[in-house]
Amino acid sequence: MIENYLKIGVFSILRLTPGSLGAKSDSRFYWALRKVRLKKTRRIFDEELAKLDRDATCIDLGANVGKITEVLLTKVGRVYAFEPDPWSFSQLEEHLGQNERAILLNKAIGSKDGVLKLYRDPTFEANREIRSQGTSAYYSESWGLGEPEAFQVEMIDICRFLREVSGPIEILKMDIEGAELDVLERLLDAPEKDMVKTIFVETHEAQMPQLRVRTKALRNRIRNLKQPRIFMNWQ
Repeated sequence: MIENYLKIGVFSILRLTPGSLGAKSDSRFYWALRKVRLKKTRRIFDEELAKLDRDATCIDLGANVGKITEVLLTKVGRVYAFEPDPWSFSQLEEHLGQNERAILLNKAIGSKDGVLKLYRDPTFEANREIRSQGTSAYYSESWGLGEPEAFQVEMIDICRFLREVSGPIEILKMDIEGAELDVLERLLDAPEKDMVKTIFVETHEAQMPQLRVRTKALRNRIRNLKQPRIFMNWQ
């Protein structure tokens, strides 16, 4: 932990340097900051989950192969798990398809209904389980070299979906590789936000520089928000 604080201090200075050194240091600054923030958020998640029971409903956006969906199902009665990547969804179905309390959807959640174009890490085939976690609508500095594979998926408006779900959402976990900004900006401007009690969201400004200004603005916006409570340091 001390090492990460030292990195934050060093990179906060170097990121002001012009050129490639400044750009690389800026990314490293955000990575170090992220590592410092993570531990507290997971502890809060565990505490919130422990309060729930079989009457509760949760949503997992960006379920990937279902690890967090499975954790949620140990406590709550129903989990809606969204995973747009076809390969990841096939693993999710294999893992949790027989669980009647898991509603699995091979779709994306967004700020409107429509079609979303996604891209896979160019090194996806080398390690599908790891690299599938980076499938995104945005270019990521974490991708390997090569041309990303593109595909399209159905996208559902977050507010419309919430209206169709009966009862409140106790926990909404969101790891959707940059699209979290579109979803949260849409949700926070709508009355449906009151249907969600707690949101745990992974932000991606460390590997997606194009999202840094919007992410900072969103962090400032939610600072004093009472509902939903939003924790933006998930991993």
